[in-house]
Amino acid sequence: MTIIPTNQLISDFYTYTAQRKSESTAKTYTFVLEKLKEYLDRHNLLLNRDSVDTYLHTKNPSTAYTYYYALRFFAKYIKHPELVDDIQLKRFRRKEAEFITPDEVKKLISSCLFPEHKAIIMFTYACALRLGEVCAIRVEDIDMENGFLRIQTEKYTTGSLEYDYIPIDQDVLTKIARFIRNQRLRKGDKLFRMKYTSIQGMLRRLSVYVAPKKISPHTLRHSRATALAKGGTEIPYLQKFLRHKSIASTMEYVHVIPTDLKDTIKPAF
Repeated sequence: MTIIPTNQLISDFYTYTAQRKSESTAKTYTFVLEKLKEYLDRHNLLLNRDSVDTYLHTKNPSTAYTYYYALRFFAKYIKHPELVDDIQLKRFRRKEAEFITPDEVKKLISSCLFPEHKAIIMFTYACALRLGEVCAIRVEDIDMENGFLRIQTEKYTTGSLEYDYIPIDQDVLTKIARFIRNQRLRKGDKLFRMKYTSIQGMLRRLSVYVAPKKISPHTLRHSRATALAKGGTEIPYLQKFLRHKSIASTMEYVHVIPTDLKDTIKPAF
């Protein structure tokens, strides 16, 4: 079967991706598909594994990986995973992620003037959240009684939307409950009103209080993972807490020991 990446297919792919990933990721993945279409049209090629492989090897290593993940997601969407089967990309050395200590996170929070800024930093760090996850949380996703955060995620193997449940320590849970009350939020409301770029900008501005480090939402996630790993959290539990598909991603943080996920994830502060 010949697949032609028409403008309509690209538009449908954007809609599909935006329902499952952050808006910025959906835009990036769609951009990659548009660029692939331009490449295929320019060289009069069909969309198949060989043309995708050739196209990816026109990119520098770091860009090629971003494009590969976008096209792998597209291949899954059109139910043709063979488009990216066994494509080997050049390895590249990732820049080591910056991290800050729990005390520096506290300093960052105390420097905030607005309750929503404090809550975003605290919750992002405590639950090691990705930016897209932060912006998607609704009030009903927080189980106040049992102390869990529900995060919708797409399972790569099945493509189905399912939930992960992340433990929230009592101190953070109490503060989030107070934030919800003070903001008069109800079921169905987004927990935070700030958008992606606003959160990124807020953290950049507050970075001066933990100088000379440049802080992003991912810095908070990486810092939480690093603190847990240093504290002796076992890799399988850390992998589950971070929602890593591959344990290889979790192995960056290494160190092992405890038992139940709820007991293993120590308080953030």
